[in-house]
Amino acid sequence: MKARSLSIAGLVAMSLVSLSALAHPGAHDEEKEIPKTCEDLKDTKRFTDDSAFPEVKALKQKCGVPEKPAKAEGAKKPAAEPKKTN
Repeated sequence: MKARSLSIAGLVAMSLVSLSALAHPGAHDEEKEIPKTCEDLKDTKRFTDDSAFPEVKALKQKCGVPEKPAKAEGAKKPAAEPKKTN
């Protein structure tokens, strides 16, 4: 009987701990909404501008928003100088 009471109390305690872990806001970044118009696309604080979403990618193409360039690898490499022959 004592083991049964302890196991029930343990399950209740674990469920309360798991609920408290999910209950606090700000633990994770809040997801932003998907923009519907070109004006929404400009508001990056409220709406996402991630092109991974097909809706956002299509809206960017429709609104004429240029895509961000891929990661720049430092400065551009200068062109190789031709070898001089004497």
